[in-house]
Amino acid sequence: MILLFGLFMNIDNSIAQWVNIGPRGGSIQVADNYNDKMFIVTDYGALVRSTNSGNIWEPVYLSISSYPQILSMDSYENSVIVNHN
Repeated sequence: MILLFGLFMNIDNSIAQWVNIGPRGGSIQVADNYNDKMFIVTDYGALVRSTNSGNIWEPVYLSISSYPQILSMDSYENSVIVNHN
């Protein structure tokens, strides 16, 4: 039984791999997706999007002079609605 348990532990460890799929380190504060687009707001205030399952992230530039704290967001088709303070 111990041998069987050890075998399962080795299988799990060999399958698990870390893959970098996001912007620089930190926490995600808000996340949303619509069809093939994913949007996140990071803890440093950046709004970024991915159109290829998180392989590449690009910044979304807001039409405001400074980046406020983004509290919530929603996306639909080509629009992102952002609630900020």
